[in-house]
Amino acid sequence: LEIDDLPDADILIATYWETAVWIRNMPLSKGKKVYFIQGFEPNFPGRGTFEEVIETYSYPYFQIGVCKQLCTRINKVVDRSESISGCHLVENAVNLDRFSASKREKPEPPTIGYIYSSASVKNSQLGLETLHRLSRSHHQTKFLVFGAEKPRDNVTFPKRTEYFLAPDQDLIPTLYQRATAWLVTSKDEGFG
Repeated sequence: LEIDDLPDADILIATYWETAVWIRNMPLSKGKKVYFIQGFEPNFPGRGTFEEVIETYSYPYFQIGVCKQLCTRINKVVDRSESISGCHLVENAVNLDRFSASKREKPEPPTIGYIYSSASVKNSQLGLETLHRLSRSHHQTKFLVFGAEKPRDNVTFPKRTEYFLAPDQDLIPTLYQRATAWLVTSKDEGFG
């Protein structure tokens, strides 16, 4: 990333550890540096080593984390006390007009929702094992699964599973409402 690649601005936001590195030597004219951290990035698959990613957490940027646990963890690995927090909590925005469920009856039979992804941080192996176990012990339970990608060839869902491939954004609130409960198996994210 070169200086001429960016216009002058008030704020320059890094959204991943690599972009935090890219903006490190940008002059103040390109904006005050902000690091928006959505998960504990050393555990995400990628090109950097644990040490390279951790180093970015000590950069003198204004840090925003999407959950308290994440900010606490970042402060701990860079040896900052909570009172000298370099990481400030700003929870992800959720449009409650769109994602608030109206009063409804619980689905019969019970329906378990799950969001599928092949990304290792999502821990889909545990999710799939859990769905199959529930299917064997609760014979009437239905499963509602959606994901942005077609499941890999070796992935099987229990019988009574309805899978939605890359559902339209307008359908997603309805899918959330159709489930009795949602299973979240992510290993390490700030916002499930």
